[in-house]
Amino acid sequence: MRRLKLDGVLLLDKPVGPSSSAVLQAVKRLLGAEKAGHAGTLDPLASGLLPLLFGEATKFAQFGLDAAKEYVADVRLGSATDTGDAEGAVLEQRAVDVDQARLAQALGRFRGAIAQVPPMYSALKQGGRPCMRWRGPVRRGACRARSHGARTRAGFAQRRFAAPQDPLQQGHLRAPAGRRPRPGTGHGGHLAALRRTAVADLRLDQAIALDALQA
Repeated sequence: MRRLKLDGVLLLDKPVGPSSSAVLQAVKRLLGAEKAGHAGTLDPLASGLLPLLFGEATKFAQFGLDAAKEYVADVRLGSATDTGDAEGAVLEQRAVDVDQARLAQALGRFRGAIAQVPPMYSALKQGGRPCMRWRGPVRRGACRARSHGARTRAGFAQRRFAAPQDPLQQGHLRAPAGRRPRPGTGHGGHLAALRRTAVADLRLDQAIALDALQA
């Protein structure tokens, strides 16, 4: 297939499942583009806004990487995992006695400039390899490429609070962040789902879904 010289940005609504790289390659083949990149990775379990860059626009990838981003997160309280997200093994389950007022009070600590140490299971790299892929060494603390006390601006806000019949509870949070929220913020729970809704002034409602693009 002959490659085309395309220059521009495509705002894609990435689905849950494939990696950002896999989605990029699929769209690159679909459009027959010569050169392509993206402006900020989304993990396979995350969905939402993924700006895809083509041709000359790939020169602006760093802008997207450094831009402020906004996410909507589903957080499952009372079930802690070894990775801080839904992919990990459950380490502990316990009943949670939380109401909306107490949750709102706790979220107040995550507004403004906050210091945060990314977890071992992250995309940060040591020796060119993401920490999350250092299976055994991660557990022994061998991956030391994390940024201790890295500061980011955040503005967690509660959007929905659900208290199902079982003792675990789930909250729906809106999280504007300097770059991206790392799994593992807080304790006694895990990140059940993550959806990116904005990158700088680019919004998810401007994006096209992958299946619609393929159709």
